[in-house]
Formats: sequence, structure tokens, C-alpha cells
Amino acid sequence: MRKIFWNCCSKKNWIAPFLYPATYLAAEVSRELGHTEKARAHFRKITGDGRAYPRQLVVDAHLSLGALEEKESKWNQAVELYNQAIKLSREQNQIETAIIRFLRAHTQAGTLSKGTLEIRRLARERPDIGALGFYAIARFYFEDGNYDATLSELDNFIGTQPDSTWVPAARLLIAESFYKKKDQEAAIARLTSLIQEKKNPEVLRQARLRLAEIHYESGNFSAASEQFLALGGPDQPQLGEEAAYRGLISLAKTDQVESFEKERKLFATRYPKSSRESDLILEQASMLDRLGRGEEARKLYESLQSASSNNKAEALLRLGRSAASVNDHEKALSVLQQLEKEHPDYSHLDQAVYIRILSQIAWANSTRNSPARNTKISSPASPAPPK
Repeated sequence: MRKIFWNCCSKKNWIAPFLYPATYLAAEVSRELGHTEKARAHFRKITGDGRAYPRQLVVDAHLSLGALEEKESKWNQAVELYNQAIKLSREQNQIETAIIRFLRAHTQAGTLSKGTLEIRRLARERPDIGALGFYAIARFYFEDGNYDATLSELDNFIGTQPDSTWVPAARLLIAESFYKKKDQEAAIARLTSLIQEKKNPEVLRQARLRLAEIHYESGNFSAASEQFLALGGPDQPQLGEEAAYRGLISLAKTDQVESFEKERKLFATRYPKSSRESDLILEQASMLDRLGRGEEARKLYESLQSASSNNKAEALLRLGRSAASVNDHEKALSVLQQLEKEHPDYSHLDQAVYIRILSQIAWANSTRNSPARNTKISSPASPAPPK
């Protein structure tokens, strides 16, 4: 008994939990520094030692060695290393990564059909791979840009294993494949169907987020804001503030002032410590400016000159532009000069200088009682709001 205890507490066993992670870290550092052979030697210390643990570290080492072989176009060696990673993997995220890399290396080696047959065999023989294997094949085709093959694999997978826990992920990937094929209507229909079912909270979140992004990209800001704001509640810890913010940015583009103000107040209540409040005030002011409510807009721009605002320079630029647009050139000059003095490194200072010069000319003409030259000042397009 004493001998067993001493063996368990021996120096080698005691340092083992630290030894292999340290070796892996040394390998990663060597790889980052471009010392490929040193990195390879460190990784092989882990893969070649049957006692190495934690076991997932051995899988990571095989994956890293495979990546080194891929970098040197040694596809067959990479295939073998990824195959070993699949055999050793027990974590689903590692299995998926290993399968995708395994198929990618097979593609480069010109043996993709052989690789997919191997994964299908493993999916049938290993319960821990199972449906994930079929999904990973589709995922590989998707990352390879072969969206028709992706859809074919996923349709077949869902048809043969409709009760698999991987079906929701497969349906999300189908929607994304249609989007990549530029069939936006089909993508929206698939995502909407997932949202309406409300079966899986995580899938519902992902479907709403992707649908909101697609609507935003296509210019349907009203639909985008609806989906983003649905994700922006306090019961959504992963997306809450970010989704609510993006919903308000989308809503601002619809020029619905009252709705925006209502949602902005709700945002301030839910997220009192948010750093994005000044961004939203800036958006509201810009919206008022677009609607011809310049006086209200300028008050909001001026409110952003407080010490807590992180948009002082942008607010000064927009305030100067707004003042110049109503021929208040004296105000515009004052504001833009302040911007140049206080924020000399501002990325859009060239726009401020442009507007200031035009305002100086217009103001000089007006003070000499020239004929009506007080035309509105145009300027380059406003930069996109910060996100």
C-alpha cells in the first residue's frame, strides 16, 4: 500500500498535469514564431506519449500537427493525423473540427470520396459520432463553398434521422446555404419556420439573430429591428444589450421617432451602465436632422459634449453640418473650430475642414451684405455610426 502511494506521489506523476500543457504551450509559441520543427517536436512529445493527459490535449496536438503538414502541402500525412484525432476524440466540438479538417485534407489529396466513405462508416459504428458525422460532412461542403452538396447532404440527413439532436443545427445550415446561394427568400422562409416552432431556445436565438442580420443587409430595417429587439430583453444574457442596440440602430433607419424614443428609454432602464447610450443619442439626433427637425437635433448634439460622452468629436461634426445647413454659419464655424482644436486626431477631420471652409466663405459673403449667397452647405456623406 505504501509503495502504491509513493508511486502516485512521485515527482514525475506530480508534475504530469503541468508538464503536457506546458509542452503544448511551448509548441504553440514555437509555431507562432515560425520555428516549425521545434513546434513539431513539442507536439510529437504529446502525441507519442501514451500517458499524456488531459486526453483532449492529445487530440489538439494531433490537430496542430495536421495543420503543420497542411501548411507544407503534405496532404496524406495530414489525413493520417486528422484520422488519429477523430479516433481519439470524445468531445463533440473536437470531433466536428477533426472531421472537417480530415475531409479538407482528403480533398487536397484528391481522395474526397474515400474520406466521406470513412466518415460514414465511423458514423454508423461509433455512437459518439453518429449523426454528428453526417452533419460534419455537410458542414465541410458548406465551408468548401459547395452549397448544392451541402443541401443534398442535409436533406438526406434530416430525412433519415428526423429525431436527431443535430436536426436544428442542420436546418440552420440549410438556411445559411440558401443565403450563400443568393436565394434570400428561401433563407428567410427557413429561418421564419424555425422561429415559429419555438421548440429549442438556443435555435430560436440563432434563427432570430440571423434573420435580423439578413433583413438589415437587405435594407428591410423595420423587420430587422423587430427581430433584434425580440432578442434584446433582460432574459437574453448572451445577446441582450448587443441585440437591443442593433435593434435601435435598425429602428433609427426607419425614421420612426416616437418608437425609437420609447425603445431607447427602455434600453436605458434595462442597461443603465451601457456605454452605448451616447451612440443612440447620436442616432436619434441624426434621425431628427433627416426629418427636418434640426433644432431638436442640435440640442441633442450639444448634450453629447458632456464629460461622459464618447462621441464628442462626431457630435461636433454633425452639429457643425446641421448649423451650416440652415445658414447659421457663425455657429458652424465656432463648432468646427472647436472640433479641430480639441480632436486633432479625429478620423473624419477632413470633412470638418471642408464644411468650415465653405462656412467661412458663406459667412464672409453674408457680412458684406452680398446678394443671396447663403445657400445650404453640402458635404461628403456622414460616416457610419459607431457600433
